[in-house]
Amino acid sequence: MGSSIRMKQCDEISLNDEQRDQCLTELSEDGFSVLPVTLPEELLDRIVHYIDTYIDRVRNYEPNLASSSEARYVYMRDTMVEDDPAWRELMMFKPALQLCHDVFGPMFHLSQDMWRVYYADPRVPRQSVLEGWHSDGPRVLPILEDGRCPLYFLRFGYLLADATEDDDGTVEYIRGSHKKPCFDARALPGQRNRRLGNDTFYTPEEQSQLDFETDRITLRGKAGTVFVLHNAVWHRTLAHHANRARAISYFQYSLTMLRPLRRQTPYAGDMSHLSSEERWLLGEPRPGESWIEGGPHDWIRMGRFGRDIDSLGGLRQGC
Repeated sequence: MGSSIRMKQCDEISLNDEQRDQCLTELSEDGFSVLPVTLPEELLDRIVHYIDTYIDRVRNYEPNLASSSEARYVYMRDTMVEDDPAWRELMMFKPALQLCHDVFGPMFHLSQDMWRVYYADPRVPRQSVLEGWHSDGPRVLPILEDGRCPLYFLRFGYLLADATEDDDGTVEYIRGSHKKPCFDARALPGQRNRRLGNDTFYTPEEQSQLDFETDRITLRGKAGTVFVLHNAVWHRTLAHHANRARAISYFQYSLTMLRPLRRQTPYAGDMSHLSSEERWLLGEPRPGESWIEGGPHDWIRMGRFGRDIDSLGGLRQGC
């Protein structure tokens, strides 16, 4: 078993140090980066097959499908790593974990996992935008006095279908907007401390003068394209009108000291069939200090995703 795991690790797609540095520079300067690698075709095929099978089951067993627009044109699932080995492989996609190690050190885990499939709904009035400008970062997370939100998590997006045409309903970003005070369209209800809330730091007059054209980038790519974004970058989702489906999956990672979104921690299920790395990412029960700063016995769990010499003590396993 140990030998087969090492052989599989040797065959993994990896980023070299130059590629890692380039992605980190783009993430720092632009707030997002398109990775110079794509998902393996065989893994992509298995993921798409799983989703197609899932949608077929929903369609066959949904009694009100004919009158349910949302059930008919939008399919989604959260917290699905356990559903199929293909999702666990995607959770372990080495280039993503390499960048996580560069940003967080070895103390990071899975924060969120989801997939979404959208079909064009001919009954909905045609519009250009599905979801307006917002940033994912400041939601109940502390922000700086000037309104900027630090990097709390890395969100990796995987295109599961081509997004190359104007009607494909992709994502747009404002380059460098993560360096500006937060702008978020999803305000939390009730009175909250401004530094812990989700409100914009712009007055209505200032909002009306914000520039959403300069440095606006539209994400385009073939199925298998991988990108990563800073939690505070401003982005929006364009409406989908194409005949083909829009399909995407997101995997988000954060420091282990931050609780995951929609995931139970510590993990309460059976983990006996999972690898040491998978157990760590999914929140294996552990002593309190191993959620915060950890020690060498913790750092080694994600150590192979570090570089040759890791200042935090991770060890890179050679092939």
